[in-house]
Amino acid sequence: MNISGMIGGFIAAVSAFLLVDFSENVPALMVWLGPTIIGTPLIVYFISFYKKKFTGGKQVQELVTIREDLLLPFKSKFSIHLFLPQNFYL
Repeated sequence: MNISGMIGGFIAAVSAFLLVDFSENVPALMVWLGPTIIGTPLIVYFISFYKKKFTGGKQVQELVTIREDLLLPFKSKFSIHLFLPQNFYL
């Protein structure tokens, strides 16, 4: 979520810059919504791009294994499940 925070900060900075410097020449609605209209698709694109890059296009269920031997010995509805990568062993 770091990328969305960085782009969100950029949207806020550009909005403030446009408001201070160009509010007389550009309509107010365009000053406020312009950076958001451009920045929001960028956030969606970069999140999906890096999610595919770091997971290899795989779903989370394909990347982890539930190890039944690591569950708490008490079987109740509040058991804690440990989700570990497939190649991780204790």
